[in-house]
Amino acid sequence: NLTVITSQDIKDKGYNSVEEILRRTPGINFVSNGLGEMVDIRGQGAEKASGRVKVLVDGVSMNILDLSHGLVPINSVSVEEIERIEIIPGGGAVLYGNGTAGGVINIITKKTDKIGANGKIYYENSSYKTNKIGARAGIKFNDYFSIDVGYENINGRGYREKDRNSDEFVYGGFTLQNSNQKLRFKATRYSEEEKTTEGLTLKQLNENRKQAGENKNDTNALRKEYTIEYGIKPLENLEFTVLGYNQKMERSYIQDYGRGVINDGLFKDKKNGINFKGNYNYANGNFVFGYEFIDNKMLRKSINTMTMRGRTITLSDTKIDLSKKTNSFFLLERHSFTDKLEGSLGYRYESAKYD
Repeated sequence: NLTVITSQDIKDKGYNSVEEILRRTPGINFVSNGLGEMVDIRGQGAEKASGRVKVLVDGVSMNILDLSHGLVPINSVSVEEIERIEIIPGGGAVLYGNGTAGGVINIITKKTDKIGANGKIYYENSSYKTNKIGARAGIKFNDYFSIDVGYENINGRGYREKDRNSDEFVYGGFTLQNSNQKLRFKATRYSEEEKTTEGLTLKQLNENRKQAGENKNDTNALRKEYTIEYGIKPLENLEFTVLGYNQKMERSYIQDYGRGVINDGLFKDKKNGINFKGNYNYANGNFVFGYEFIDNKMLRKSINTMTMRGRTITLSDTKIDLSKKTNSFFLLERHSFTDKLEGSLGYRYESAKYD
């Protein structure tokens, strides 16, 4: 039951973010854990969605190790960069590993295919005084070498008074290929600033649902990622790919609960990984096999303080420093018995060590 959203679908409907795209896709909901919205497929709920729905960008997971935080930075990909989005509602555990019981969302980005230079500069204005400005360009020098770069900034006001947000995207990379080999490198940087206020009471909601809450909540985020992928086809029906990546995500919060109570939170997530995959095609099917290694580290710090009569008291001080190293091996066989009957059989072994 694969759902595919193309770049033309995104352009026709004027989406500004990945969240807007997914919100309007059947079968996908968003649930809140108090810190923000999370993607939910098949009704997992707020407590489980963060650990059961995996979001990939060009095969690299965006999910973070701290499930109590739960937020996957889906909006750190510019919609102008997206070639298509594939949504698999469950059943992807053999190829994609742990955390896929609720489904997989795979975002595939664009690369220049036609020889020559192409690009565009764009500006959009939409609801809540939202302005989007950006530029992207690609140059394919010959059949073997191409470069892609882009920049985008989105800033505006939210539905409620005193809501403000700003997002900035920078990305670039190159592709080097011939008839049976391909090397692709890509670097991306995303930063986010969001200012909002606390929730409203039912009375306030009935009076004016757009009004701001009494206390402020500020969020800042920064995400960087570098990927390099090498592929080779020693035979017409046999292909090997190796994907390596480095990913860093940092998100900080300052939440004002009123009466002098402040929560200052910091979440960091670092990930290094390598994924080797082979794909062998034969007359009635194909055989996929591979190995994956992920070294994931996280840090969560949270300090709750109360200030009364000029004196500050620490209510709680939390620090969690955690790492997880995962080794995985997988096999998947797909076979067509007749024009109307297909079968698949897969196995994955995954070993994780926590510290």
